Amino acid sequence: MCESAGIPPESRRWRSDGPLGKSEFVGPLPPEDWFTAPTRGLDPLGASPTPFESLDRSDCIWVSDCEPRTAPLFAGRVCSGARTVPGPVAQDGATLRVWNGVGLEERTVERRGLRIDRGLPEPLRRFAAVWAEARGFAREEVEPEGLDAFRPDRHALDLVGAERGSGPAQAGTFFAPEERVRFSATGFEFALAREPGPGWEPWGRLEDPEGRAGTVVRRRLGRVEFSFESLAPRTQDAAPFAVALGELLDGAVVAAPEVLPWSERAAVGEACFEFPSEAGIRPGASAGPRGGPRPVPPGGAPRGRSLVSWFAWAAALLALGGLLLASRGR
Repeated sequence: MCESAGIPPESRRWRSDGPLGKSEFVGPLPPEDWFTAPTRGLDPLGASPTPFESLDRSDCIWVSDCEPRTAPLFAGRVCSGARTVPGPVAQDGATLRVWNGVGLEERTVERRGLRIDRGLPEPLRRFAAVWAEARGFAREEVEPEGLDAFRPDRHALDLVGAERGSGPAQAGTFFAPEERVRFSATGFEFALAREPGPGWEPWGRLEDPEGRAGTVVRRRLGRVEFSFESLAPRTQDAAPFAVALGELLDGAVVAAPEVLPWSERAAVGEACFEFPSEAGIRPGASAGPRGGPRPVPPGGAPRGRSLVSWFAWAAALLALGGLLLASRGR
């Protein structure tokens, strides 16, 4: 689409939404890793869906394997097509559930593990042990140097301590996301206040009595880093922190290899290739779900032909969604 309409590479902006937020890229094609199978969190159903409907604009193209349930009024769409792909849909402890195209089969496999840095504060390590038991993960406490290469077939998550800063630890108040939880804490001189880097999501901050603040908890898939020396609740009720911390760990878990939700493995859809619309919907027409009436350009001209002028002024191109969903083997 871009090449045929003369959209230069520097005007193509690609966007993908994943379990830990969105990522964007400018260039001729999306990054190579967008074409590999995605690694999902523990509960894919809890991840935010790709916000196609919020980007139904004539300067956008939706890219996926199947069309969203609601057809766009303005945005273009490119779909690779989808067929059912049997395979693993969930792993619970030592039980792997496999969809065979008709029903579910259960297989016994080795439990994957949660690795915990022994240097973390004792309350965190205690909570991690309870969480691992509830999730069916084997638990292993290791020295930092014992954290060898992460293997999704053997490991679900690593909890580690960040490197200490050059100065003394800073005392203050720890705030979890949305300030739901406040704890007294000391952190390693805001060791994580630096730029988190690609793939990292800041999760909690420490604020000292002078108002200085730094990110002391961050996560990415497969790893959560803490920059704490101590951590203690301000009240006897630590339940809100337990809930928030459980959500933090759940969102960072790497799924077992080849495990995808049944909803994706069972999805079926046709390929599509449709340019964006300049005009939106014509008075009297309606835009229904997949396959319904489409927007008609002024004068009833063929939609693709009217798009030459659109491409001439388009300054950005957003590509959303699964990007051919290589995870399905297509």
